[in-house]
Amino acid sequence: MSKYRVVVVGAGASGIAAATRLMKSGVNDIIVLEAENRIGGRVFTTEFGENEVDMGAQWVHGEKNNVVYEMAEPHDLLESSSSHYPETSFVTSAGELVSSTITEKLMTLLAQINESAMKDLEGFHGSLGDYFTKEFNDKLDLEENKGTVDRKLASSLLEWYHKFENSIDASESWFETSGKGHLEYWECEGNPLLSWKNGGYSNVFNLLAWQRRITDTEKVFMKQYEV
Repeated sequence: MSKYRVVVVGAGASGIAAATRLMKSGVNDIIVLEAENRIGGRVFTTEFGENEVDMGAQWVHGEKNNVVYEMAEPHDLLESSSSHYPETSFVTSAGELVSSTITEKLMTLLAQINESAMKDLEGFHGSLGDYFTKEFNDKLDLEENKGTVDRKLASSLLEWYHKFENSIDASESWFETSGKGHLEYWECEGNPLLSWKNGGYSNVFNLLAWQRRITDTEKVFMKQYEV
């Protein structure tokens, strides 16, 4: 067993950034431990034909106080992607288009829950899924909503919203996401849909390496783990 001055647990973005900052400060007696056969954590860029596909982090959301944007912007690595979805249509498993009236009604209910969540979740101790599921069903039970929407259809749309929320929170399930912790999420000002011109999100590690000139040994390590 070798002895090291610093042990960094996990070779995700935070672990690699910590190790890079330490080495930049002259601390080289470091070991980074990683359980997977690659580094990157939630950053996972992989080859797909002649292109790259991000299986984890993909977008650079916002500009102000966004450390990724601050690293990438001087090198002209980012470009603006298409705007948010202007319209949303839903199709049932039977291939039937859900009427715009029903879609708008259900989406309005979800928007109302989102708005009230900013106050309700302050003292809430359950998961985000617990909160949304209860509030959604309670609203469907209101007298003005009874019988106006098929409950099975409403449940399917809620499940779609569940997956949509997971994509934002980077979670497997919103039943594992803290309801109160949801209030800590904030968006950086600026363009929310910046994407990489090429190379995918693993560019972050190249930028970190560029900040501190890496050795040939480190280059071999990064090549081995497809960074």
